[in-house]
Amino acid sequence: MDQKKRTGAHKKAVAEGLRSRGRLHYVAGVKDYLIVVLESAGLAVLIAYGFFDSLYGLLVIIPVGIVNCFRYMKKQSEARQERIRQEFKEILLSVASLLQTGYSVENAFYDSADVLKNLYGQKSILIPDLVEMNREVKMHVPVEKAFLSIVEKYPIEEIESFGEIFLYTKRLGGGYAKYLRDTADRLEERINMRGELSSMISQKKLELSIMSVMPMVIILYMKLSSRGFLAPLYHNVAGVVLMSGSLLIYAGSVAFGDHIIDKVMNSL
Repeated sequence: MDQKKRTGAHKKAVAEGLRSRGRLHYVAGVKDYLIVVLESAGLAVLIAYGFFDSLYGLLVIIPVGIVNCFRYMKKQSEARQERIRQEFKEILLSVASLLQTGYSVENAFYDSADVLKNLYGQKSILIPDLVEMNREVKMHVPVEKAFLSIVEKYPIEEIESFGEIFLYTKRLGGGYAKYLRDTADRLEERINMRGELSSMISQKKLELSIMSVMPMVIILYMKLSSRGFLAPLYHNVAGVVLMSGSLLIYAGSVAFGDHIIDKVMNSL
């Protein structure tokens, strides 16, 4: 019986984890898939023309499409998580400001939903969850416990840190509102610092993007301006092997650059 309970609890925990990650990840629509298909097709045409000078080169659209879809979804998910951080920062700023004017914590969170709605409108990610949290508070659920539902749905470091502090703050007694406001200010500074560092890294990502397209630009330029110079590399076994190896090295270099950028971003 105990084994069944443990198994059931494990399955529930896994399901909750999957739902949480699902809220952090971008959900693609028809428009997104169309963008990926068009980008992949365009890139496949350039590779087929530049590296193989053959229609058979269009077969690379399959691996290119898979990799491009993965990169696109990853980029959109990262943008979504950054958006969640920005919205959470606005919630903290609103709550801290309202606490200074004498609002209770419950009313501060209630009014922060209106602030978020004015800033982001229907496109806000956190408004539905904030409204649900306020609904629980109206049903006499302690606000710090109601906030945990947001923590479970969005397991982002800043939100989790605030949730842990928020949950245990009442045990400190006395300066509950002041302590909460100070915590919100520190987390807001941390989010701002992360945003500044992300902006600096974005410049490096732009430089990497430019460097990534330069080999393709050079090959296309040489084909258009000096076609005979590259002719020995096409339509023969040795040329196909050499160009295929060059393409793999090219793709590996781009992937390695992305990996370095991701490691730096994850360390923030």
